[in-house]
Amino acid sequence: MFEHFGIKDIFCGLWKFKYWILLSTAVLGIIGGFVFSSDIVEEGHEEYYYSQTWYFNQEEIQENEEKQKEDYVQTINGLIDGDVSRQFIKEKVMESYTEEEVLKILNKEGNPDGLTWGILTHSVNHFVVDGGNAISLALKVPDEELGQVLTDAYDSLVKYLGSQMKNADELEIVNMGQAEEIYNVITTGVGTGKALVLGAMLGFILSCIVVFFICLWVPTINRKSDFDEYGLIVLGEIKEV
Repeated sequence: MFEHFGIKDIFCGLWKFKYWILLSTAVLGIIGGFVFSSDIVEEGHEEYYYSQTWYFNQEEIQENEEKQKEDYVQTINGLIDGDVSRQFIKEKVMESYTEEEVLKILNKEGNPDGLTWGILTHSVNHFVVDGGNAISLALKVPDEELGQVLTDAYDSLVKYLGSQMKNADELEIVNMGQAEEIYNVITTGVGTGKALVLGAMLGFILSCIVVFFICLWVPTINRKSDFDEYGLIVLGEIKEV
């Protein structure tokens, strides 16, 4: 079999299965766009991480009122994402920036919906810590000044929410301090376009390999020697057309 297999057989096989190869290339290209793609961070891009914790002072709270204090903490943590809080945070930020400036900093220029809550607080997380005695908040932004503005805005918000609670004078909200870290991130990830190309290349190569083995193992009659192998008489052979 192998002595009758040549380069022409490969090209004949590729042409015979051309539509199958194109289909496989397209399908694996699309799949590759999802499998191989990942977020890209530009080289030299600085990320600013801020964190702060509010502790709810319990010095003047009796033991039987501890549960009430924990309810305050849980309630305030839940209200941080409420409609009133969203408006509060946005107004604080707008005291220092315009919507267009914030969108530019967050790489969301031209967003048809403008500066949404999801964009403004995309990397903001807050949660109850210390057994229900404190609220911790962490945020990440690409601009140091904006990060500080947001941090201060959330500090004002938590204290404002605390002042609106029933019997708020029974609790003292203490900010345990703010922390800032700066990271210089190196480029990582694969863009969707490159992932599509990688997937398409992989699909094309795998398809060609499959076609090669199909042509290699499936008997075909392409030349005079193939007829001779089966004892058939050939009157003539056209070498080229």
